[in-house]
Formats: sequence, C-alpha cells, structure tokens
Amino acid sequence: MSAFTRAATYSYTVDPTNGWVYVSGFGTRAMGLPRTGMVRVAPDGAVDANWQLAPLHSVFRHVAAANGDLYVHGRETASGPRIVARFSPAGSRSPAAIYKLGASDNDPNTGIGTIFAGRGRHIYVTDNISPGVTLRRIDTVTGLLDANWSYFTSNALFGIAQGAGADGALFVLEQQYPGLLRDMYVRRLDTGSTASVLWTKAFSAAESAQIVAADQLNQVYVITYKSYPSSEATVLRLDAQGNVDPGWNGASASAAVSQSRWNRSFALIDGRLVVAASAGVSEVELGQPGLRVYDQQGTEVASWSPNVAGSVSSLVAGRNGRLYVSVNGSLHVLSAERLQSERTLPLSFGSLGSIRSITKLPDGGRLLLGSFDVWYGGLRYRDVLRLRPDGTPNADWRVELDYGYDVTATVTRQGLLLVGRFRQVNGVRRSGAALVSLNGGAIPLDWTPGVELSGRSYVYDGRDTLYVAADDANGYRIRRLSMLNGQVDTDWHISAGSWLEQQSSMLGLDAADGIWLQRDAQTYFMEPSTTSLLQRFALASGRETMRTTIGTQLIFPNQFMATSTHVYIGGRRYRIAAGGERDVDWTSEIDGSVAALRTLAGGYLYYTQFAVGSSDVVMRRASLAGNGQVDPGWTLSASALLACAPAEIPLFVSAPDATTDDAEFVIRCRDDLSLPLMAPTTMGDMALATTRANPVNQKTVVEYFSRDASRYFVTGRADEQAALDARSSSFMRTGMSFRSLEGTLYAKPANPVCRFYSSPERSGSNTHFYGHNDDCLALNTVSQLRFEGYDFAAMVPGVTGCPVSAPRAVTRLYNNKAPSNESNHRYVVSAATKAKMLSQGWVDEGVVFCSSAVTDVVN
Repeated sequence: MSAFTRAATYSYTVDPTNGWVYVSGFGTRAMGLPRTGMVRVAPDGAVDANWQLAPLHSVFRHVAAANGDLYVHGRETASGPRIVARFSPAGSRSPAAIYKLGASDNDPNTGIGTIFAGRGRHIYVTDNISPGVTLRRIDTVTGLLDANWSYFTSNALFGIAQGAGADGALFVLEQQYPGLLRDMYVRRLDTGSTASVLWTKAFSAAESAQIVAADQLNQVYVITYKSYPSSEATVLRLDAQGNVDPGWNGASASAAVSQSRWNRSFALIDGRLVVAASAGVSEVELGQPGLRVYDQQGTEVASWSPNVAGSVSSLVAGRNGRLYVSVNGSLHVLSAERLQSERTLPLSFGSLGSIRSITKLPDGGRLLLGSFDVWYGGLRYRDVLRLRPDGTPNADWRVELDYGYDVTATVTRQGLLLVGRFRQVNGVRRSGAALVSLNGGAIPLDWTPGVELSGRSYVYDGRDTLYVAADDANGYRIRRLSMLNGQVDTDWHISAGSWLEQQSSMLGLDAADGIWLQRDAQTYFMEPSTTSLLQRFALASGRETMRTTIGTQLIFPNQFMATSTHVYIGGRRYRIAAGGERDVDWTSEIDGSVAALRTLAGGYLYYTQFAVGSSDVVMRRASLAGNGQVDPGWTLSASALLACAPAEIPLFVSAPDATTDDAEFVIRCRDDLSLPLMAPTTMGDMALATTRANPVNQKTVVEYFSRDASRYFVTGRADEQAALDARSSSFMRTGMSFRSLEGTLYAKPANPVCRFYSSPERSGSNTHFYGHNDDCLALNTVSQLRFEGYDFAAMVPGVTGCPVSAPRAVTRLYNNKAPSNESNHRYVVSAATKAKMLSQGWVDEGVVFCSSAVTDVVN
C-alpha cells in the first residue's frame, strides 16, 4: 500500500506523439510514489518509474510541442527567477535547453511569467518584467528563442489561442489595466517575422471575456460574461477578420455555460467546441458536471457526464481524437467524436495526507477516514479506506464520495453510518448522511435520516437508536431516530436550553442511561473555543442531572470516553452513579493544557504529551483504579518506534469494547518519507501498534528452486517452508539461507520486507519480488502484482555498506527475461554464487539486505 497523501494535482499535458500524460503538482508523492514536481504516466495509467524531472525546484506549467519535446515552466531554485526548460521526449533527466528572460539570473522579479502552447512549431512565453507584458516565442524545431518576434502590451494578458490553419493565426486576449471596470480585447497577431496587430475586437467594461481556441479556418471562439452577480454567458465566434460570425448559433452553448457561475472549461477538438459546466450552489458545493459538444453551426451533437458531483478542472485535446477531462482529480479519457469513455486515470500529486479517525470493524479489519489518497494494486482509494484484518485494502468494499470533507463513521447493526459534507456515495444521491452495507460491497442502503446529522452531534446506542442534538424552531433539543428507517420519534425529545452562540457540540451515552451534551462557545474564525457547557440528562425522564462549564484548552478536548462507572471528558472524571458529579479525587496532569486524552483500555487511560523541550510525542497512561497519577513504569516515544523523527501524534483506534487488554494506535512520520518498522502491520506510510511491546525474534529465510516453474523463491515463513518441504518433488532447497527478524516491533535499523507475486492470472511471470521502503510503494501501483504481506525484516546497507551487527550482504540478481515474461529474481550470499549466475546472463542489482548469519548454496 502506498503512502497516504492529499491530492493536489496542478496541471496535465498530453504528449501529441504517443499519448503519454505529464502530471504536475505540489507535494512529495505522485500516485503514491516519491516524486516532486512532475511525473509521466503511460496511456494505460502506469507511472514511468525511470522518468524524473530535474533539475527544477518547482513547476508551474508545462506544454508539449508537436515533436514531443516537453517545455516546463518553473524555478531552478526556491527564490530564483522563473525559467522554461526543454526536455526531450525520451525523458532525459537533463534539459536540452533552459530559457531565461531578464538581466539577472538571481533576480526573482525577472524571468518568464508564463508559458502557452501553440498549435504549430512555436511555444509562446511572456516576460516577468514590469511595466507591461511582452509575448515572445520559442521555435520548437530549431530550439531557439526567436529574437526578432515579440509583442508588447501595457494591458494584462489573459490568454492566447492559435488556429490550426496553414498560417497558424495567433489570437491574444487582453484586459485593460488598472481599474475595476476594464475593457477587454481580442487581437489577431501576425505570426510571420513580426508580431503586428492585424485586427482588434473590443468588449465593453460591463463584460468579461474568455478566449477558447481557433479552428482550421482561423475562427476564434470567445465567451463573454455579464458582470457579477449575473451568471449569464454568451458563446460567440469571430471569423478570420474579427467579425461576429452569423453562421454560428451559440444559444445552446450559451445556455450550458450560463448554468454554472463557478465551473466552466472549454476545448476545441476536430473543429468542434467542447463545453464543460457544473450547475452548483457555490464555488465550494458544485453540482454534477456535464460536457457538451457543438458542431460548426452550434448544434449540440454529443454529451457526457461522469455521474459524480464536482468540477472539471481542465479539458485537454489529445492525439487521435481523444479528449482528456479532469474531474475531481481523475483524468477521464474520451473519444471526442461521441464522448464515449475509454478509460479513467485516477491521478494524484500531493503531500502528507491526514487520517482523522480509525475504527475497528466487526470482521477484525479497520476503517480509515481522513483527507488522503492511497494506492494499492493499481487502484486508488480516496478519503475512505477499509482494511482487511491483515492490513491490506479491501478492494471488494470501496466507497467513493463526491466530497470527503469532515466525514465521521459509526459502526451500527444495520451497516456503516457515514456523516459529512458529501452529496453522493458510489454514485447514489445521499446528502450529508448515508448508511452503507458492511457485508459484501459498499452498497448505499435505502435509509435517510429525518433530521440533519453533522460532526459529533449524534451518538449511536449500540442497538437501533440514534440520538441527535440540533437547534431547530423549538430550540436546542436532543431527539432520537430509528436506525431501521431513519424516522424521528416525534413523541420524544430533551430540551437542552439556550446557551452562548455555539460552534460545535458532542453527545455521549453512559451505562446508567444518561446522555451527555457538550457545547463549545463560538469564537472568532479558526480560533479554538476556550469554554464549554457540559450537561447530563436522564434518557427516561429528560431531567438534567448535571450542568457545569469547563475550560477546553486541551488538544481534542471534546472526546467522550466512558466505563461502567465513570465518564472521562477533557481530563476530568465524572461519577455516573452520582448523576455525573465530578470526581474531585481524580487529580492528574491530564487535567490541564499539557496532555490530550486518547483512549481507554486494559484499566488505563492513555494520553499523549509533547516531550519537554522537544516536538516529539510521548505516550503515557494513568490507572483507572487510582486517582489519575501517571504510571511511572510505562511510556512510549512515537519517534523511537519509527525510522524518522519527529513522528505524528499517535492516533488511537476506536473500538466498540473499551475493556480490551491493549490499546491499538497508529503512528506516522511527519516527513512522509520514511516507513515505520511494524512489519506485519505496516500500512503505507503508517504503522499499527499496540501498547504491549512484543519481543524481537530471529527467523531464517530459506531459498527454494521450483522444478515445475524453473524459478528461484525465498520465504521466511515457517509454515510455508514446511509445506514446500512436503512437496520436495516440486520444490527443492538450494541450501542458501540467511538470518532475519520477525515480530511486531522491530529494532530501529531494520526494515520490513514486502512480498509481491507476479500472477499469471494478471499476465504476470509467475515469480515473487521482495523489497522495502519505496520498492513497496512503487509495486503497489502495478496491477499485475499481488501483495502477499511482509515476509520478514532485514537490515539494509548504508553508505558504507552493511552494519557491524549484520555484516553479511544479500545481493539481488535478475535474469533479465522480461520480454519473454519469464522474469525471476534470485538472492545470493556469496561471491562464488553471484559470479556463476552472472556468467549465465543474470544482472547484478546490488546488495539489498544485510544479515547477521548466512549459509551458501549446496545445490
């Protein structure tokens, strides 16, 4: 499984010669792989692992020339000027040329402002030097910046469009500057040896305009907009002389664009105009996007919709009549003629994603919610991820939300209750709340709540009832609804009374049929609340049994935890038998601003603190049987368990039963680059651990040779070794073995070794591959490979080779038979065996593991 990232894809470019897609964005990973700046993706969605962009520090925009050369606009250094670098279509890591504008190489105020793609042999760039803007061009055939051709304007330059005709007519869109009400101009420029203006079409200050593209006849499409707040748009076409073309009837296209004020995209392919628009309430909440294609007369001839709410961030016309449509981070490839979907490339480029909650499921698996993208087996999982008990993603149960904001999950007897800012679940209309089946596929059930659900303002009783706190026409009330049909019990409610204007609330249930309500005071935007009102009510009578105000300076203060006798909120303990009275004998360092409550397990309350004088996170616990004093014999440092420092704040797993012996928690590296060391339970860039440390045990990795498949194979699993030994006619021990590690918690220098099977059912070569760190991430994106867990853990070589504690090198060899689909790797521990295999045509891939003891082959 790949690392958890948050997608932030910036732009796409399609190579006109082969259909490869270049993707750029801000972050450290692309499709789960360690990449910065850009990545190249094959037409089938596979990432080109051998192509890396260098030496640019940042990427802003990129375009592809007709010959396949890639022109990338970015910076060489964090504070340097903007430049354009040219890369060959072969993916050379060093640019063939770098183009700069301005006198100083180190002045960020000089350089190239932006870059535009042309339809012919030129790429167009603007300078970054005030006042005004100068448009220049690069000859993609000679690779030279044309010193004779330039166009200067004192206006703001908003876009260019180039016709596909023989003379390659060039059109620019300018806006008068400065001023709020600005006239806009479309001009046609001469593309010969000079950039003289051939004609100008002006649009009044009451309108804004957008230039789209020009066709074979050098007719240019322009969209004008009425001033805000009107969303009225007009799609018109100017002929080659700059006149409004009466042969174009833009009424249908104008109506399609006018339906959306917030999301509009356009493209021109094969002489036909493509319009994308989302009819939405706001720029945050968009409706379902739709594409429409119009012929030369303005008649709609085709349409398409991805059947999800969201926005179209870009339309790119590709080769062979292909249209590339970016919707919610996925790139849909359509045939432009009929807008039929051919495939979808779920591309993402981002930095460290966030995991907000982890819930243990009845089958022993876990459900993860947050803001992330995860890749596994060639599939993308976004914001919602269900893991099997072994920690691998459950591909048979996938939830796709149109929006994944602020989603919470509750396991009920009827299914999984999802609440958050979404409007669709797996293509089914569900606004804000959905009940999804946990058995079989993730099917949205026919269930709609009778009241609006949000955040933590609801609680499930473990049976068939959901309690909801909300403000309505009758005041702030707690109501209950059925989990069977979503209907509200109109005969029951608890009036909580008015309080300060509140920003959030939380509900919880205790063992004595009491319901707890915590409301935070409203503060300024993005500031945490400092005061909360805490109340307890008896469910049977609705009587208030306790009311108090508390300070909420803690991290995650409104977390409700309960045992059969006490409730724990904000570092304080309350007696259930006394109607919620505070237990004043509970005096702990938890009751303050230095700690954050996490979970209850095994008679302890677990909490986290930042280490004194450090940003590292330390986990501690207090006995529930005592008065809250810290257990002096127990502490865990998150960074000590990881191959990085500092670590993220541990996230504890929610479990239905708080009486479990051990608490589960997940830890991650803050830098998103190093894998944790919990080999059997490592999930992407995070690790699942328990509060009980397990010992580190030695194990032996044994090599076998399969007579039937003619493949070498290693395994560190004792049960598998016994099974293969029982089939000695097919599997023969070679005699090679090496010492490794096993266990939940590994020594810090060790790395978990992932195991993948190249399955013939997936067109693979019937072989296994073993890797660690980024190997595991890269292989997770290959659909032909099946993840078979973590086989063992091993030391890895450093800059100076293997460490003293594991001095024996394990080298990986490759038979180099990919063309015949007979690939196989072999791991050797001696120079003699390596020399023998190299003489047979095998390729040395270097030392990959280090061991404390090895045994060489005898067969």
